[in-house]
Amino acid sequence: MRIERAAAFLLLLSAAACRDAPLPSVGTGRIARARADAERSLLALSPAQTRAGQVFQRQPNGRAGLAVVGTGFRPNDEVRWGGKPLPTTFAHSRLLTATVPADWLSIPGPVEVSVETPSAPARRRVTATFRILPPT
Repeated sequence: MRIERAAAFLLLLSAAACRDAPLPSVGTGRIARARADAERSLLALSPAQTRAGQVFQRQPNGRAGLAVVGTGFRPNDEVRWGGKPLPTTFAHSRLLTATVPADWLSIPGPVEVSVETPSAPARRRVTATFRILPPT
């Protein structure tokens, strides 16, 4: 677990080094929305994959711990797993953590992981793919 936490920390540091190019500051709503979307990204998941049936970063409640690294996260954002909301903790504007039920890790295939602001329109959504590999 310490290695996975260290990997998540390194991902956070690399995300902190990223700088989005600023958009022109014009008073139109379209430019303001484009600027807000440009400042929001999902850069990495830690881990980004697991084997079917394996719980990664096991939490005391038996769930798997997932780190989501990006930019522009807000305290009221939530992580979604295949469209279903997960218990989410805001750590920083560049880091969210969430816990995934163990039984959601049993079927191999790709899963869309997204970060959404529940109170905002769909354009506030950013996504990445988590891979559940076949068991060995």
